[in-house]
Amino acid sequence: VRREPSPSVGYRTRHRRRDGSLLEVEIYSSPHVFQGSPARVVVIHDVTTRSRAERELRKLTRAVEQSPASVVITDLEGSIEYVNPKFTELTGYASAEVLGRNPRVLKSGVTPDGTYREMWGALRAGRVWQGELCNRRKDGTLFWEEASISPLVDSDGRVTHYVAVKEDV
Repeated sequence: VRREPSPSVGYRTRHRRRDGSLLEVEIYSSPHVFQGSPARVVVIHDVTTRSRAERELRKLTRAVEQSPASVVITDLEGSIEYVNPKFTELTGYASAEVLGRNPRVLKSGVTPDGTYREMWGALRAGRVWQGELCNRRKDGTLFWEEASISPLVDSDGRVTHYVAVKEDV
């Protein structure tokens, strides 16, 4: 009776090293024929470091998503790429309504133009800017925010984005 080899499988598990420490691994197994007989090729890959990084990233994501401060990330041209739920709660704009738009959508006309020039001067020079902004919610009501806006830099030191962390005052 000729049996077909079982299908490929893959899973993640933990193994204990000889020293007692835990090792996270991904195991992949696929059917093959070796010298005319059914066999399996098994690959075991250590993913301990990657798993740790994934957990840290999930923690960081939860922290930003649950932050009591409004968080906005823009590209270098000022197009909004991310807003957290506090931003939505504070401004009345759903994330889908502001993604790809400029934060000017919040501009009230109350904050002096010099404040914006100072802010952009600092950011373009690679410095953090802190100050107060009067913004307008979707429903038209005004609110003041204490803002800290920082350039985000890549591993080569190039500014790639800006992140604003703002609190309703």
